[in-house]
Amino acid sequence: MEKRVATREISCYRTQDASLPDISDTGPTKGKSIFFHETSCDSYMNGKITISARQACAVESAARMNPHLDVYLLFASPGQIKNENTTSDRFLKALLTYKSIKIHRINYSRYIKNTPLEDLYESGKLEFSKYSLSHASDILRYLTLWKYGGICLDLDVIVMKSLENLSANYAGSESEEHVAAGVLKFVPTGNGHRFAEICVEDLKYHFSSSDWGYNGPGVIT
Repeated sequence: MEKRVATREISCYRTQDASLPDISDTGPTKGKSIFFHETSCDSYMNGKITISARQACAVESAARMNPHLDVYLLFASPGQIKNENTTSDRFLKALLTYKSIKIHRINYSRYIKNTPLEDLYESGKLEFSKYSLSHASDILRYLTLWKYGGICLDLDVIVMKSLENLSANYAGSESEEHVAAGVLKFVPTGNGHRFAEICVEDLKYHFSSSDWGYNGPGVIT
């Protein structure tokens, strides 16, 4: 039997260091937000919140093309923004010039508490997952849509036109046979919430710690 080893990729999630404002305290307006999840522990390792050029471009493009929506950049890693004039610091400073962009912490333990996925997280299945970082993102994207509705985008998605007037519920296409999880929208009521609930229930009962794609594209497909 293969010995399971807890990954260090997400070891910062349970760390109680100083952090950004917590998304659980701010309460986004349901159905009126775009969400990006940064699930690495890079910021914890760097001693402050950091972001790459590609990630900054993704967030800025969403804000520029969708001026009537709030854009949330959510860090699973603890950390604070420090202006030390690094390239990353300048990216963050530029993003914060947009009133619609909110940069917050998503405290994994708190966020998942009292939800259908609490037992999955507390069981340690995520930390022992072969692809823990990717699977952490998968859980958050569906849980966020279940909580608030709205739009979830991966941090490598550049928005070229407004998403505000598209269909009430949609997902990006990965191929003729598979649906992508990198672009998702569910409204917070009616069919949208039911879709999100089905996805969360699928993760609750069928989470796979050994399959990279099942918990993301596999769930929505």
